[in-house]
Amino acid sequence: MNIIKPKLFVITFFLLIISAFVTFIFIPQPFKIQGGSCYQGIVVFFTNIIMIFCLIMLSISFFLSFIGRNKIALIISYFSLFCWIFWAFASSIEYPTEGLLYFSFFSFASFFSVFYLVKAKEIRNQKEL
Repeated sequence: MNIIKPKLFVITFFLLIISAFVTFIFIPQPFKIQGGSCYQGIVVFFTNIIMIFCLIMLSISFFLSFIGRNKIALIISYFSLFCWIFWAFASSIEYPTEGLLYFSFFSFASFFSVFYLVKAKEIRNQKEL
């Protein structure tokens, strides 16, 4: 079990954690009240749950990549990225500008994580040849 490109791993994982923290803390006002008077904050609640789910899935992908399960790691990471992007678009229909700004940081970090896993798989495949 070895870490492929340790500096890139540290940067990627740090970016992922920081982006999750920023997304969790800095919520735009329209998302806090979205859902009407009975369901205020429901979008934020589900956004946080989906973000935590995606963060866990990407962490599992990193772990699986390190133990050599690259294909499973990539499938899980792609699924996580798809879930987050789908939720970002679905939640931003009413407020596209705020949604773009709000969801973009974690989206970028998720994409960068998938990119890291793809590069790690390519490097590992080259070493096996």
